[in-house]
Amino acid sequence: MVKGIILLLTILFSNFIIGQEKSSESVKIFDERKYDSIVKSLNYKGGDKITVYTQFKINENGEIVDISARGPHKIFEEKAIGLVKDLPKMEPEKLKGKPIGTKFTLPITLVIETKKERIKRHKKEERERTKMEKSR
Repeated sequence: MVKGIILLLTILFSNFIIGQEKSSESVKIFDERKYDSIVKSLNYKGGDKITVYTQFKINENGEIVDISARGPHKIFEEKAIGLVKDLPKMEPEKLKGKPIGTKFTLPITLVIETKKERIKRHKKEERERTKMEKSR
């Protein structure tokens, strides 16, 4: 049974993971409980992958606009939209030398993590963070 989850957000067309840190521990607990109940109601378990398809446009200025998402639950769609909003400004397509807006579809895979897996990942991240701080 899934006791706690954190959604690992992997964007398939790029080689990086975007994570969002919450400033308050109580907010983290609330988010985990909210995701927990949704995951249980949809019968997901640790290791399951949820794909949310996002669509957006990169306008003439390189800004990401007109974001929409399709997934198994609204909360997963909201999370995917938040990730797309956090993407950096991009270089717009050019047609005959002039920048133009272009639509994109981006599948985002969310992986359900058990409480045990989350603790293991947090320990690994802490070791890496400590290692980086020592190397400065």
